[in-house]
Amino acid sequence: MHGVPCIRDLRFPVATVVAMVADEMTTSEIVGEHPDLEPEDVAESLRYARGRGAEARTPSATAGVRLLLDQNLSPALVAMFDAAGHDAVHVRDLGLGTR
Repeated sequence: MHGVPCIRDLRFPVATVVAMVADEMTTSEIVGEHPDLEPEDVAESLRYARGRGAEARTPSATAGVRLLLDQNLSPALVAMFDAAGHDAVHVRDLGLGTR
């Protein structure tokens, strides 16, 4: 898929799995809707997204946007933005969420 990270040989984009997790779908729900996927595929997609997020935060990274997600957005969106090459953090992770 022209440089888009995919799961195994399925041509199923990692970003799609990360987006489903960000939409608060469980691994069981994702695998139930996409029988070609296995629970390990979901876990590996999130590991990949976390790794890409670390790369995006290095000083050598030139692309991306810095994002601060407020308490009205799911903290799971951080992984999705990180996978897309952005520097994202949720206010809850900074101790700034509502009390």
